[in-house]
Amino acid sequence: MPRKKAIFFPSIIGNIGSYLQNVSAKLGAAGSGLLADKYNTPAALLVKLGGWLTSLPDAINKAFADAQTAQQSYKTQNDLIADIQKDVLKEFNRIADEENFDEGDMIALGARVSHEPIDENTVKPRISKITVLMTMVILDWVKGRMQGVIIYGSYDGITWTEIGRDFKSPFEDMRSNRTPGTAEIRYYKMRYMKDDKAIGLETDVVKVVVDIA
Repeated sequence: MPRKKAIFFPSIIGNIGSYLQNVSAKLGAAGSGLLADKYNTPAALLVKLGGWLTSLPDAINKAFADAQTAQQSYKTQNDLIADIQKDVLKEFNRIADEENFDEGDMIALGARVSHEPIDENTVKPRISKITVLMTMVILDWVKGRMQGVIIYGSYDGITWTEIGRDFKSPFEDMRSNRTPGTAEIRYYKMRYMKDDKAIGLETDVVKVVVDIA
C-alpha cells in the first residue's frame, strides 16, 4: 500500500490566513457543488472555518501588538538598570578618590565582592539588552568569568535551534526574516559554555518583533 503524501500546513504565522482563505474558497459552502460536497465535509467544520477567517487576523494583530509592548517594556527596564549602574559606579569611584576614604566603607556599601567558585550546574547568563535594527538584532549579555555563550533561537518559543556561539558581548543576529517584508516574532535564550560544551542554566526567554529584509 503506497504511503500517504505529507499534508502541508504553514509554519509561518503570516501565511496561515491566505492558506485558510484558499481552503474556504475551494471547499465552498454546503450545497455549493464544490469540494465540501464532493468529500462530505462536516457542516460544523465549515462553520468553524468561517469563524477562523474572522478571528485569526485579530489574534495575530493582538499578538504582534503585545510583543511590541513587551519589547518596549524590556528596553525600558534595561535602560533604567544601565542608568542606575552608571550613576552608582560614578559615585563609588568618587568616594574612592576622597582623602578620608576607608576601604571598610566600600565593603559595607557592598561594592567589594570576593569571587567564589562558579557552580557549573547552576550558573546562568543574563541577556542585559536587546537592540532591534533594520539589519540585525543585537543581544548584549553578561560574560562575567565565563568563556562564552551558546545562543538558541525559536520562532514559536517551543522548537529551538542553536544559531551561534559568542565569546564577547554583544551577539549580532543578522538572519533575514523568513518571509521578506513581513514582520516576525523571534525568541532567544542563551546558555554558558565551557570547553565548547553547554553548562549551567538557560537565560530567561526573550521575545522580539523583527522586520529584517
